[in-house]
Amino acid sequence: MKICMRNQLIENLKSTIPRLSNKYHFDSMTTYLTKGQADSLYIGYQINLNTKDYYVYLPYMRYSEEALIPLTPIWTLESKSNNTSSFRGYDHLDNCLNALDKSSSQRINRAI
Repeated sequence: MKICMRNQLIENLKSTIPRLSNKYHFDSMTTYLTKGQADSLYIGYQINLNTKDYYVYLPYMRYSEEALIPLTPIWTLESKSNNTSSFRGYDHLDNCLNALDKSSSQRINRAI
């Protein structure tokens, strides 16, 4: 069982934003943290792309106030529109961000 510190996770995510912003074509990217059910937390990125918000995150179980236990290595891509959410899982963060970046490029090319 690997225990992670919440603040360290968030700092690690923040430090990767400049590199990811250079690689992908998102309008904006920030860190994301929200409470799930019971003692679960979701930590990752909030991405704005073509005026739509996406959430890319991993689930964690709260072990103590600062300590967290990762629940699964699957990255979730969540999109929200018209009061409904859709979810898709990816084995790696880059696969998830590539899919989001490519779907944006395809929409732009269709509009041209």
